[in-house]
Amino acid sequence: MKIRRLEIVAFGKWRNKTVNFSPDMMVVYGDNEAGKSTLYHFIRTMLFGFSARDKKSQLYKPKDTEQFGGRLWLTIPGYGDVKIERFESVRKGKATVYFEEGIEGDEQALKELLSPLTMSLFDEIYSLDPDQLFDYKGLSEDALQRSLLSLGATGSHRLMQLTDEYNRERQKLYKVKGRVPELNQLLEKYRELNRRITEKEANEKNYQTLCEKEEQLIKVLNDNRKTVAELQSRKQVVEDQIKSYSLYVEMQELLEHRDSNNLFSDISQKEDYQELLVKYDYIKEEKESYHAKQLAILNESTASPAVKHYLAHQEELEKASLGFSEMEQTLLKESWLSDTVTELMSEVDSIDKKLEYSNVFEKNSVSKRELMEVSHEEIENLARQENEVNMTMSELNNKVEEEKSREAYYMSHLEREQGQLIKWGLVPLIALLIGLVMIVSSQATFGLVLVVLGGILMGTVGYRLFTTKQLLRLSKERQSNETTSQHLVTELNQVSHEQSRILLEKQRLAQELGFNSNQPVEKWLGYLPLLNQKKRLLQKIETQQFELERLNNQFKAYQDNLYCMDEWLPPLTLSKKKWLSELQRFYTEVGAKARQQLKVGDEPERIGTLAELTRREEEISQKLLVLSNGQLETIEDVKAWLVTATQKEQEDARLNQLQHQLSGVFSEHLIYSEQDLREEEEKLTHQLHELQDNQPVLADQLQAYRFDIKQHELDGSLAVLYQEQSELECELTRLSEKWSTYKLGETVVTKLLERLTSERLSHLLLFTSEILAELTENNYVECRLLEGRLVICNHEGVCYHLDELSTGTRDQLILSVRLAFILSYQQEIKAPLIIDDAWLHYDQQRKIQLFNVLQKMSQDNQVICLSSDQELMTYAEVNELKMDYL
Repeated sequence: MKIRRLEIVAFGKWRNKTVNFSPDMMVVYGDNEAGKSTLYHFIRTMLFGFSARDKKSQLYKPKDTEQFGGRLWLTIPGYGDVKIERFESVRKGKATVYFEEGIEGDEQALKELLSPLTMSLFDEIYSLDPDQLFDYKGLSEDALQRSLLSLGATGSHRLMQLTDEYNRERQKLYKVKGRVPELNQLLEKYRELNRRITEKEANEKNYQTLCEKEEQLIKVLNDNRKTVAELQSRKQVVEDQIKSYSLYVEMQELLEHRDSNNLFSDISQKEDYQELLVKYDYIKEEKESYHAKQLAILNESTASPAVKHYLAHQEELEKASLGFSEMEQTLLKESWLSDTVTELMSEVDSIDKKLEYSNVFEKNSVSKRELMEVSHEEIENLARQENEVNMTMSELNNKVEEEKSREAYYMSHLEREQGQLIKWGLVPLIALLIGLVMIVSSQATFGLVLVVLGGILMGTVGYRLFTTKQLLRLSKERQSNETTSQHLVTELNQVSHEQSRILLEKQRLAQELGFNSNQPVEKWLGYLPLLNQKKRLLQKIETQQFELERLNNQFKAYQDNLYCMDEWLPPLTLSKKKWLSELQRFYTEVGAKARQQLKVGDEPERIGTLAELTRREEEISQKLLVLSNGQLETIEDVKAWLVTATQKEQEDARLNQLQHQLSGVFSEHLIYSEQDLREEEEKLTHQLHELQDNQPVLADQLQAYRFDIKQHELDGSLAVLYQEQSELECELTRLSEKWSTYKLGETVVTKLLERLTSERLSHLLLFTSEILAELTENNYVECRLLEGRLVICNHEGVCYHLDELSTGTRDQLILSVRLAFILSYQQEIKAPLIIDDAWLHYDQQRKIQLFNVLQKMSQDNQVICLSSDQELMTYAEVNELKMDYL
């Protein structure tokens, strides 16, 4: 669909305005407030109608006339030129469509013409202005990720908005730690109700328990006389334990602390740690003194910025100098590995060519098991089965042919036998004739014998001839019907079934491995070593690439430690070798100047001791790790350990004293608590009192039990609580189902978005990469998903997440996604792209790159640029684009 012409009767500032459009790319130029945006909103209104909810649309309603609207001419494939006429005061703002044949259509006909183009798709994809790009600036990386993927997959943010709406409705019903949502309140009420029911049920269970306690009490009172002496003795022990309980608690705390406080080093090493700490403090004091004098010298001197920078970071540079040789070896190894990977890839390509030239493999086939070790035994078994079945089928076919040959020979034998019987049939006939003649000629006896003998022979020959004809007829029928014996038919069917099974298995393996299914399986075996060799080569390539990545990370870590040198060294992206060489040069040349500068000071003999102090400090750290088996890593850990060790010595001495003092009072195998001891003392005292007041206490307790039992029998409120619980469960079920509905809707929409994304994502990312490469002059050449996140990569393969991009690059990426959507759906949707000064904040070079992309797209899609940018006018004049001035 392309816009050919528009005629504004009255819309915004325009009255009776006509604009003709080019079918490819056209520029409509006008100053600010010239009415460019009015043209865009007029086109939008003509296509999709007036909207009372759109406040912007109502701003364009004229106050001096009732004729709010106009006409729009389109060129649509399959329909030719189509005119759309729409006025707010006519037919309630509905459109009238005029076709070339003179046929008129309504609003529904217009929707069918534009389908699948909708208003939201037109706004979010096929129209672009600075405000839309501004909407993306405040988004976080996650929100921008979701927005771009939703836009690229569906052309709209509606699915993402629908997911958020479902989530908000679900949060109104229930939150994990919420109190205000209705479902949270009902759950709290339900828990309280269950607690009340549990208490009530427990009270009813106590009915039987009270009866049992009554019997137990009587038994205890009967046996108390026998235990008086034991109770008094036990009471004395408990009283002693209560008096000494504070000492017992102290002893238990010391035991627990001893068990939990694992020093992981022998306390006898305390002096060694103290010695290391003294040495470290001395080195630290020396380093502080060195830095102070160094700073004083720098403040007094006229050192260059490079020398000052060297002295400020002398320790980091000296540490880095120790790794110069290692980094050079790393770069050499990285270069060698790259060459090795190239050679291995060449070998893989050579194997692929061999496999491609062989008829054993289908052309352009892709093996699903290419990276798996192909089972030689599996192919060999299939080849053996195929050969066996073919041999069996050949043998059965030979048997069928032999059976047919025997049948043919048998039929030929019957035909010869029939001819001979016909010839022999003349002999009895002649005998009959002679016998009849002899009977007539008065030789009746001899003639009668000949007649009888001839009749017998005639009957025998006739019966034999009849039997032979029947057998011959049956044989001819079998031969004409090609009838085979039943057992051969059964064997043929079995072998055919086995042959079909093997063929299916052969086709499956051929599809997985890329073999030609028309070739014998036995021929495949010769090419399995090539596949296995290819797999091993790919594994080597993967190993080498992993090692390359490790070396790259090692070099990057080395470079990250020297972030202070970023402004003094070339960017690492230019050349690692150049970067390392510049670092070595800086260390050698600037370091020499720095040392020469420091000799002006009062103590030239101290120059160079900083590295020595650092080395000694590292030696102490290494000794510390060895001494503590890797447990103590810093001096602060040593100080803490020494404090802990001293405290442990004091606690061990106190623990030995307490164990000796309480050895006869408390048992080592039992655990005591003061509350338990006092409760036991009270219990013993109470039991002794019960022995004195046996009968009154028993009567009072019995009366109390009976009173409680009667109360349980009179209370019947548990049924009311059950009813309330049932009603509350129904309400919880209703709200839970409502919450589940929102959750299901959110899940379904999310899955739909993921499916649409997966179906269109590959094409979308391909087009996005091409457009982004043109917009950025190949600074970024690829857009792809990395671990589920959208990233863009430069020509060196370095990838960046969205939050790592500049504002300009993010704008270019957003624009690339929108243009890529147009390219990926250009077969289904043909709509003009309208841009209203979306490039205002671009510099000249970025504008030229954008104009080149738009001009290339205009070969298939109409592009209309509404602009007040003089640079665009210059570009349009140079490229001879159609222009119109407002």
